[in-house]
Amino acid sequence: MNAQEKAQCVEWYIETKSDIVVQRRFRTRYGRHPPSRNSIRAWYDKFMLTGSIKHSKNNGRPKLPNEAIENVQQTFLRSPQKSIRTAARELNLSKSSVQRILKKNLKMKPYKLQILQQITPDDKLKRKHFAVTVLDRLTADENFLKKVVFSDEATFHVCGKVNK
Repeated sequence: MNAQEKAQCVEWYIETKSDIVVQRRFRTRYGRHPPSRNSIRAWYDKFMLTGSIKHSKNNGRPKLPNEAIENVQQTFLRSPQKSIRTAARELNLSKSSVQRILKKNLKMKPYKLQILQQITPDDKLKRKHFAVTVLDRLTADENFLKKVVFSDEATFHVCGKVNK
């Protein structure tokens, strides 16, 4: 629905004071499904209130100043372990604003370490045996890896921490 069609609907509504008549005229003139009665009334109300049917440019959530984004970034660069609540209190921002800045503006995500079972010396032998078996099967069948389903991932750090 373009602005000209909306303006025509408002003009017809002012003339007839009937949204049904406006719908009938719209269908006759444009040959397609007319706007809803609520839309016609909303356009009329907006026109009477503002003198225009165009969208207001200042709708929605106000944009956070770049200074706030920079302050949040500096806070978490200095103290990466700091909680969002503490940072919000220190920066005099809401918790949700800090969270939104971290996620949307700074593209940061929470790091959640998941601890799994400890790796024992016996596990090294089992892993080596598994690797040799997979290599043997891969040598026998080139499409072997295409038949394997890898369903879980984990990152094993040298220090012993596991990130699943």
